[in-house]
Order: sequence, then structure tokens, then C-alpha cells
Amino acid sequence: MTATVPHEQIILQLGDLHFCEFQAATTDVDTHDSSTPGQLDATLGYPIPREVHRAIVDQLNASPGAIVAVCGDITSRGDRDGFVGGVRYLAEVLGDSRLVEKIGPDRLHVVPGNHDVNFKGDQPFVSFEDLDRFEVLAQICVHEGLGDVFTRSHRETTVALPDGGGVSVVSVNTCRGVGATRRDLPAGAKDLVLEAALNELDGLDLDAAIERHSPGVALEEVLDVPLLHPDELQGIAACWGHLNGTVVPVLLAHHGLLPQHTPRLNPYTEMANAGQARRQLTKLGRSVLYLHGHIHQHVVEIVDFPKANDILPLHDRAVIIAAPELRSGFNKIAIKFDAQGRPLGIRVEKYRISQGEQTISLEPDLIEVSLARRPSLTAAQRNLLAFVVQNSAATGGELVAEGSRFSPPMPADEVESLVETLCWTGVLRRNTVPGTSFADAGYLI
Repeated sequence: MTATVPHEQIILQLGDLHFCEFQAATTDVDTHDSSTPGQLDATLGYPIPREVHRAIVDQLNASPGAIVAVCGDITSRGDRDGFVGGVRYLAEVLGDSRLVEKIGPDRLHVVPGNHDVNFKGDQPFVSFEDLDRFEVLAQICVHEGLGDVFTRSHRETTVALPDGGGVSVVSVNTCRGVGATRRDLPAGAKDLVLEAALNELDGLDLDAAIERHSPGVALEEVLDVPLLHPDELQGIAACWGHLNGTVVPVLLAHHGLLPQHTPRLNPYTEMANAGQARRQLTKLGRSVLYLHGHIHQHVVEIVDFPKANDILPLHDRAVIIAAPELRSGFNKIAIKFDAQGRPLGIRVEKYRISQGEQTISLEPDLIEVSLARRPSLTAAQRNLLAFVVQNSAATGGELVAEGSRFSPPMPADEVESLVETLCWTGVLRRNTVPGTSFADAGYLI
């Protein structure tokens, strides 16, 4: 296969929307005046939904073929109007006439969040096997023009890159347990029980008695209980059990695989079987990208999967990326591949609204995580690496010129592909800012 310049698959990761609050959000105005003239504070605060819309369209146009991953919590506290409004907003953004390419259902995934389920109203918890209440949300997505892209249990789509490599996206529902209850007497309930019992000596119905004597006090505690149901775990194994080595698995969920950084003293709020889920991923024998929302923070974490007698310089790993609330911005994730379609690594770019700013822009602290193994080099490739050693550093243009003097000459695209691979495996490192052309970029051992 003729070498070509390394290529990539872009994923826009959109975090929790919480449309009920998002729709009225504006950029910061530091006001200490409770009665500003002519609603000056509202005038100076730019509508965040408008800016997020613009930024998403710009990034999709800059990256044709991008995948959009929506991490759940479109609404807040099960508000149905908020869910409809949030879906309608996403449909307007992703259907914008300025987009140079339509986002098809194979490149759009939307997972449920715990706030999307009206478990205290018309979508109560029935069982961990019940998916009917998620069908209601899926139909709203269809009706409002977003398409049949909402995940009920699990959903898989594959995107192949024209020059090799690709991704398999599996989105999963971690919210089956939203609204599950357990019998519990809240503080002061024993006194209520005693008082109710004294008034209901014959044929005591405890729940009914407490409701009559103290309306609104329940003997059941309502919980969140996030989990990956065995059906979802089996679905992951079925989708990814025999993937080609050039395809990167991407798992999209609302809840994270690891506990959040901020201590949280609340039962059943972390993934109930996160360890089991991580174990399932280790059995795949490959690296996995895990995307989620829920915690309203941008976090990148790595869990390595070392194996016995593994002498390679890199273990299989789970790269876990949490997105912030959409009102703060979003993540742009690039999965890089070499000329043969083999995964090189993952680049995470943060697009955020900074304090005092009115536009979403790229922040400088990008993160890169390697997925690559060090390649076996040909004699010509070793000579090119020796050129860097002898000169202490070299630009891409100098390396291309050196490769052209070999017999036979090394094509420029092969030089660039080799240098990119050596950077991802840690043999070389760049000493210029991202975005610099290959010819002008500098490289060191």
C-alpha cells in the first residue's frame, strides 16, 4: 500500500444540555447593580445558545465526516417541555443550512441522561428490564426532526475512513435504574408511623395512613442507580468481539466508568457495576475510547489493561473523556491513524467560552494520548531517524529533502507518515505549536 499522510476521524462530544436553564443562559456580566438602566445587563450578556450553535456549525464544516456524540441530560428533572425544546434546538443546529454536509444517523448518537426521565411523573421505574419509557423519548427525537438516533438499550454504527481505519460507535443506556426505590424511613418517620398507627388501629395500611396524616412524606427513597445492564454488556461484546485491528471502538454513555473527582455522599450515584464494565472492556484485547457526561466537568483519564507477558511499550487502555455542560462549550476529539489505517492516538481539543468572552474558542491546553506501538523500521527509515540524531533537530522540510536523496527516494508523504508515527510512539517530539505545517514544524529526539 502506498503511504499517505496520516488521517483522522473527528468526534464532537456535546455534554449535558439541561435545556431548561440553557435556553436563557448568557455570557458573564459582572454586575453589582440590582436595577440597571434599560436592562443593560441583559444587553451585554450574549445568548450562549446562539454562540454554541455557531461554534458547532463551524467545527462541523471544518471537519467533514465528523461524528456527533450527545451525552444525555437534554432536559432537567424530567421536564418534558424542556426535553422537546432541547431536541428541537439540536435538530436546528445539526440541520443548519450553512452545513456543507448533512449529519446522517450513522454519525449521530444521543444517549439518555438521568434528568431526561420523568420518573416522578408519567415515567416511573418499573424494572431494570423496562425500556418503554425510553421509547417515548426516542419518538420525540424523531418527531422533532433529529431522527431515529436516540439509544434505548444499545446502538452501533461504524464509520470507515476512505484511506483505511475507522471507528465503531456503540452508545449505551446507563439510565435503566433512574427512579428505582428502596424501602426507607426518612428522618422523623418513626414518630409519624407511631402517630399514624394510633389512629389506624384496625387494618393498618402504613403508606396510606402516613399519606393521610402527613401528605408528601414517603417511606420509599427514590434513587438514580446508573448501571450497564447485562444486555448492554452482551451487546458490546457482540459488536466488538471480532473488530478489525484498524477500527477503534468508541463507547458513549451518560455516566462515567470511574468515580467523579468531587467527593459525593449520595448512595447509588456512581455506576453500580463499573468494575464489571471495565472487566468486559479488558476482554476485548484492544484500546477503547469512552465518552460520557453527567459530572459537568472536563476530565481525561486513562485505565491501562496490562496483560501477562506483555512486553510491548503500550498496554491496551480505556481513554475516558468527560464533557462539560454544553453552556461552557464542547470537546473536539480527533482519532489519528497512520497510512496503513492503524490507530496512532487521540487528540482532545477544548472549545470553551472563557470568562469575559462572548465567543467559543480553542483553548491552548490540548491533550494527546497514544494508542500506537513502535514500528519496525526499514533501513531507509532508520537513516532518516539518524539524520535527526546527527543534527539534534530537524524540520519536516529538511526531512523530506533528506529522504529525497535516498536510493530509491523516500516520497514526501511517506516521510510525513513516518514522522507522525514516531511522534505518537514517543520516539520523536514536536517543538512547534499545533497547526504548524509539516514543512515548518520542528522535531527532536
